Amino acid sequence: MNAVIRAVQPEECALLGEALFRDVSGPSLERLRAQLAGFGDLPGDLALCAESDGRVVGAVWARRPRGAGSAESETPALALTASAPDIERALLRAMLDALRERGYRRASLAVRADRAGQVLYEEMGFSAAREVDGMRVMIAELRRTGGVESHAERAARLFREGCNCAQSVFVAYCDLTGLDEALAIRLSASFGGGMGRLREVCGALSGALMALGALRAPLDPTDRGAKALHYARVQQLANRFRAHNGSLLCRDLLGDQAGSGHVPAERTEAYYQSRPCERLIYDAAGLLDRMLRETRGN
Repeated sequence: MNAVIRAVQPEECALLGEALFRDVSGPSLERLRAQLAGFGDLPGDLALCAESDGRVVGAVWARRPRGAGSAESETPALALTASAPDIERALLRAMLDALRERGYRRASLAVRADRAGQVLYEEMGFSAAREVDGMRVMIAELRRTGGVESHAERAARLFREGCNCAQSVFVAYCDLTGLDEALAIRLSASFGGGMGRLREVCGALSGALMALGALRAPLDPTDRGAKALHYARVQQLANRFRAHNGSLLCRDLLGDQAGSGHVPAERTEAYYQSRPCERLIYDAAGLLDRMLRETRGN
């Protein structure tokens, strides 16, 4: 069956959710209803559906668990309904691609432990992680390995190597800006942690906007038309980042993990696992790459 995959509009979520609920019963139904309650209200909520001949034939939802401060809070859980295996496969592939582009490292879904259809999920890269109340939780790793390192991958690596969020993104584009990396590190140093840990605009976004300016800003400061065009791009990039993550502000994005003061937190594995920063850095660089492709030659 040929189907078109598209984003689900907010007003459609409840109706499509009822279609999913018809496929589930017992305790699993209550868990699913709780998982999808108020879908669209939380940062990171994402839904796709498949349409064929003007009729919805499947849908998939992704939602991060409520709360922050753990690896699980950065692992979206999926819920899925489809009229046929090929539709299910297409929806899953599209959702995993979308989550990968947003910087998520993994995704999870739960299926009945006796469901033969889990073979399809294994083909899509999921593997069994644990069983809970007769349900098998399966995990898919999303980040690719090998090949040429993308700007998003380089930015995430720089963050793991000690750069702050703004430095990670800005320095990742030195191959395009032509800036010396040491100079780029110094230029962007003040914007980490939402400007020196003031928890204002996310440093990952600030670094992306600095790179956008270095690559696309007009040279003539008196050219009002060119300046307006650049500001439009700035707003578009910021709005896309906010649509993906729910806010532009560091304190909102980190929640209880925000902290205060001027002393940076110690970089431990627990630090990387408990914060969304690496994903936000990956997302900001991915969005900038998309904008640079769209504005190539302009």
